[in-house]
Order: sequence, then C-alpha cells, then structure tokens
Amino acid sequence: MAKLILNIIENHNDDNIILSVPESDEISIKDIAYIIAKCFNYENYLIFYLNFSDGQYKKKISPKKLLYRIPDFQFTNINDGIQKTVKWFIENYGVFHKLHTLVY
Repeated sequence: MAKLILNIIENHNDDNIILSVPESDEISIKDIAYIIAKCFNYENYLIFYLNFSDGQYKKKISPKKLLYRIPDFQFTNINDGIQKTVKWFIENYGVFHKLHTLVY
C-alpha cells in the first residue's frame, strides 16, 4: 500500500482515487491477527471476546479507477507483507526502543 500511495502522490495527484485492495483480496481483522501472531509464534495465545460487536460494517469499494490509472500495479500478498513487516520490526526493534527511552 505504501508503494501505491507514493505512486499516486508522485504521478496522479490530480484526482480523487480510492486506495483499496480488490474486494476479492479483503481479509478479516481476526485473520490478520492470526497471521501476525503466527509470525511471533504467539497464535495459541489470542483471545477474542465474543460479547462485543464484530467491528465496523463492511464498506464495499472498488479499486477499478486506481487500476485504470496504474494497470500494471500488483498488490502484495497479505501473508508476505506481514511477514516482511514483522521481520523488519524484529530486526529494528532495538533501534527504536533505544530512541524511545531517549525521548522519554
């Protein structure tokens, strides 16, 4: 999504474009939580409280206009994107933790 945002800012800033994955690629927050937890070997420790609402209502939107402007754009697979993000976080956590303690 970050690559997509930069592309729009740099090349297509003249129009209102919805930045969203295709509806067929949508994934629930619960599934994302499990993917992240699995990256940290923590998936057996997730707890979901069923007495609360399921969250925000789904808003159907289409990236058709976006893909018309950038036809060769390929979305990153959610599993790959989260794995790369978690890997980066683990590798860089010490740097930001030190910075945080200096600020506070």
